[in-house]
Amino acid sequence: TLRGVAAFRFAFWNAGVTPTRGHAHRSVEVATTAVDEMFGRGIQLVALAEVDRESIAAITTALESPSIASLEMTGAIGGSRWDLAVLYSSRELTCRPAGEVTGRRRGTTHRAAWKVSVAADDWEALTYLLHWRSRRLSNGYDYRRECAVALHTDVRDSLGRDRSVIVMGDFNDEPFDSSIERELNSLRDPRLVIKRSEDSLFNPCWPLCAPQPEDPWSGFGTYQSDRPRTTSQSQFDQVMTSAHFLDEAAGAAPTAHRLVLESLVIDGRHTGHIPIELRLPSP
Repeated sequence: TLRGVAAFRFAFWNAGVTPTRGHAHRSVEVATTAVDEMFGRGIQLVALAEVDRESIAAITTALESPSIASLEMTGAIGGSRWDLAVLYSSRELTCRPAGEVTGRRRGTTHRAAWKVSVAADDWEALTYLLHWRSRRLSNGYDYRRECAVALHTDVRDSLGRDRSVIVMGDFNDEPFDSSIERELNSLRDPRLVIKRSEDSLFNPCWPLCAPQPEDPWSGFGTYQSDRPRTTSQSQFDQVMTSAHFLDEAAGAAPTAHRLVLESLVIDGRHTGHIPIELRLPSP
């Protein structure tokens, strides 16, 4: 059963402002407008990837809202750095850092996730935020697999202590890829997640992987590739939860939604990553 879970709405977006490799895909000003639009739609927490300390400070300042607080996870790790942050409504939520999750292979440290405790009144969820290595890099597959193994180990430990868990991020893999479905044990079947609540996650992103059945031309996925192989649209950005957010008797389960923002549409096309929204059920 759902225990003290309100109808919260969270979002994750790879903003592309300050990536750890390559050039920026959009400006702080454009990112600020998009984040402001998300809060204007009723989102209470926005997690961002591809930001740094300076850009998240600039976005927070530019929002000009005393009720919006921020938490950045951008410190150095190995030969790179973290590139994550959270902006949230401080009137409704409190957020505090809860530590890194890393893996290690052949002397290289992998950035599996950052943990953030998100709480409201008598409700708290350990929220894992992540941005895994791109598919454009030759060693990306092994990296993402090792990250999934490390993340699953930590998530399983949290579930063993009966902690509510949320996972949000840019996985650079889709729900059906082995890193997600096998190593992370992120499943589409809520009944199976309830049955295996000690080590599995519910993934509501499967319906976003393809066009809607009634309209084969409808948009899908959260990332549009300029160099497609099997598809031009991929569901790299995903949200997941533990069984704490599932209630079969009440028909309640988290849902995932593409957030197509007016501020990011150019010439009728959404540029870069599309934010993904996680809607948590009411008790």
